[in-house]
Amino acid sequence: MPALLQTKTYAEAIIGSVPRWLASEQQYRAVVTYLERQAHLNDPSKRFRFLISQGALQHWFGPRSAFVEQLQALLGVFRRRNVEIRCIRPGGELSRAILGPFTVLDNELVQVDTPTGMVLLRGPREIIGYTDLFDALWDDALQNDDVVAVIKDALTQLEEYEDTAIDLRDEADLAHAEPS
Repeated sequence: MPALLQTKTYAEAIIGSVPRWLASEQQYRAVVTYLERQAHLNDPSKRFRFLISQGALQHWFGPRSAFVEQLQALLGVFRRRNVEIRCIRPGGELSRAILGPFTVLDNELVQVDTPTGMVLLRGPREIIGYTDLFDALWDDALQNDDVVAVIKDALTQLEEYEDTAIDLRDEADLAHAEPS
């Protein structure tokens, strides 16, 4: 899930999943930084394009409720005129290797996210390489209503998962209940 689109709760869950790499104060500052950067989304003179894999829309960090909130917030982003979100098609052939999440900023800088931080690339070859990779994935990605359908399907599956989990807990409670 791109950092600029993360809710506070979801960002806390992701950043909190690596506690041995970041002290709690660093985790707090990272979340605040994410949220401050989201203000850029409100600038109508800027245009944002986000590619999200379907897996990122189906697997979550932290509490299920944080992910539900995240997906609902993501649906709200579709109302923004300066933001476009596409979803990498599931099961499709990837023409180039994707080693992890990356961000191309104004065709001047590439940020490659790693489990322990990020790598910043400024060289023209790196920028062209990542821009070409993004464009190739973008051209083949699901768009608009198809992305909304994937998100809504993920929300439905989360509701069904919760119902199943409750049913299984109820059955386990019944199995362990003592006869009266």
